[in-house]
Amino acid sequence: MKKLLRGFVLMSAMFCGVNTAVAGSLGDPEMVRPVPRPDFHASQSNFAGFYAGALAAQGTATTEVESQYYRYGPIARPAGTAYYRYPAPARNFMLPMEADGWQGGVFVGYNWDVGQPQGWVVGVEADYMAGSLSYSNAGTSKYIADIGQREFSVSDQATLRGRVGYDLGNVMPYVALGASCAHIETHNVQWMVQPHHSSGTQCGPSGAIGADVALGNNMLLGVEYRMTHYGDTDVEQGLLRVGWRF
Repeated sequence: MKKLLRGFVLMSAMFCGVNTAVAGSLGDPEMVRPVPRPDFHASQSNFAGFYAGALAAQGTATTEVESQYYRYGPIARPAGTAYYRYPAPARNFMLPMEADGWQGGVFVGYNWDVGQPQGWVVGVEADYMAGSLSYSNAGTSKYIADIGQREFSVSDQATLRGRVGYDLGNVMPYVALGASCAHIETHNVQWMVQPHHSSGTQCGPSGAIGADVALGNNMLLGVEYRMTHYGDTDVEQGLLRVGWRF
């Protein structure tokens, strides 16, 4: 009987020890502090992402029109005859014309930041400019108006291009290269000159340098100098741009 009682006491002690160990392991767990998630937006460039805005442009366009001048020889008066002119060979020449003016338009694009928070930024952009750069000699002189009419205009410019810039914080200088298309018209009707009429859409390469400035987290202000070559027509413009980053 004593042996049985002793065994029961020993088993009870062992059972209490096991319960104490289990209870200790199942107690309140140690508090684990969560690892903070990185704020990717905070490290993002001020110029990355989707953006759109409006622009104003002022500049000039130059072209040359091939013409042929039908000329006559000097006045001659043989003895006993009336004055008359005798024909002379025609002469080909290039007629230069220069147009200027203002244009307004809109632009939209997307930038990717290669380095964070500062570094290279690459993007793609499209813009459209309404209005025209134009030239006309109408009304400048009654003598010119009597002789003929010259007109030249470049309108409805649309450009698709890529941009590469460097984020300096709140300023991003950039270069851009792409292609532009525009509606170009030239007319030259003068006395003793072969008439010339041309109207249609022409396309060509376009390059630019500029800089964007971040005003706050979303607003962008930019300036740009752009050159575009449409075959026989060259366009140079200065642009002022105001945009919003979304």
